[in-house]
Amino acid sequence: MAIKLGESNGKWKRGYYTNDKGYLRHSSGPHRSRYVHRQVLANLCAVWCYYPLDPATGLPFGFTVEHLDHRRAHNCIDNLILLDIRIHNYLSWSSWLNKDRVGVVYEPDLSEGYDGDF
Repeated sequence: MAIKLGESNGKWKRGYYTNDKGYLRHSSGPHRSRYVHRQVLANLCAVWCYYPLDPATGLPFGFTVEHLDHRRAHNCIDNLILLDIRIHNYLSWSSWLNKDRVGVVYEPDLSEGYDGDF
């Protein structure tokens, strides 16, 4: 019995898999094991970026990729942003430290009337 490879295998998922954190990764080809969102921006940076690129990642040195809508499997170019790693780490840590307050919306007390200024 021959082993079925690629699309002929019933478990084929078009060369991608989702890791335990919810990120899509390449499962075959020249980008095997790379995160899809990083590869999408690396392809864009190869053409348009004027910063020096890290040969290991294809991204500019000191930069990382962030999903604008925070959905890890949404890798559309319109949903990805290139961020300085220091800004990314600051935003990640500050959201982690304030995790109990995430999603809380400030609602002013309007019981005494609204004067147009908060």
